[in-house]
Amino acid sequence: MSRSTAPDSPASIVWTEEEKRYLRAMLRLDFLESSATSELRRALTMRRPNGGTGPASPQNHIRNNDSKPPAGEFRVLVIGAKGTGKTSILTRICKGRLPNPDEPHDPFYDQGCRHITEIDGQNYTVDALEMPSKHLWRDDLVQQAINITEAAILVYDVTDPDSLRLARGLHELIRDTISGGPTTMATGQPSNSTTSPNNAAAREYALLLVGNKSDDEAARRIAYSDGSKVATSFHVKTSFMEVSARTGDQITLLFPKIAREILTLRSMNQQRKEFAEKMERMRVEAQEMQAKRKQGLWKRLSRPFFLRREVAQI
Repeated sequence: MSRSTAPDSPASIVWTEEEKRYLRAMLRLDFLESSATSELRRALTMRRPNGGTGPASPQNHIRNNDSKPPAGEFRVLVIGAKGTGKTSILTRICKGRLPNPDEPHDPFYDQGCRHITEIDGQNYTVDALEMPSKHLWRDDLVQQAINITEAAILVYDVTDPDSLRLARGLHELIRDTISGGPTTMATGQPSNSTTSPNNAAAREYALLLVGNKSDDEAARRIAYSDGSKVATSFHVKTSFMEVSARTGDQITLLFPKIAREILTLRSMNQQRKEFAEKMERMRVEAQEMQAKRKQGLWKRLSRPFFLRREVAQI
């Protein structure tokens, strides 16, 4: 995303091709659920200034140390059972407080938020997309959300064991989607849907399992150690933490934690890419050297023959 300015004109922001594809994918995500189409369009409009002509307004929806331009952007899916506090977590991060039932409804926070987080002295934009609970039973919608993000925050309620079981099922669906294997529904049952061939090549995807409502010790039914064990048992490498959206405990660490996971995966991908390119160059060079050797050998073997022909002709 680039910012361009002209004399005597307000600053304008131009979408990159990658960001355009991302927004189109987000629109398709909710378009599959016709009753939610206008809902998502309103949320996306709230991310852009001047009624939908650019990205999210930094003044309104990108907070926390926005003096330096972002060095990059992370697209993160926030997903979990209804009532686990997904919206409360995002509002606490992006607004610094819990949702206020008395203030006007803000559809921007129904679909997630954009937030600046600092990693090793660099600012990064975290674009968090919240998956509405009503869509959890639609594998096609969940898969679409996974395909347009590079990490997921799986939220469960430490007072509700069922929400952790659902998080397990969502992990299985994420695993199968990013690996191109057979998908399973969020309930853990086999799904009739198949993963698109475009996803056949396994890709790196960061996961963070988050137990919310850690402050409610009286109602707690899932110990911290149990949540950690579940994260360790996942097939896809998963980090773990507990937070409290109500008190704000550990909330400020959530986005930096998933951001670091993404940066680590990006670094690993870059190293693998560079290694693959190096191996390809070595292969091409070896083929070229082999071709030159064959050509030189042919010249050495054929030279005496042509010399004999020249002598005979004389």
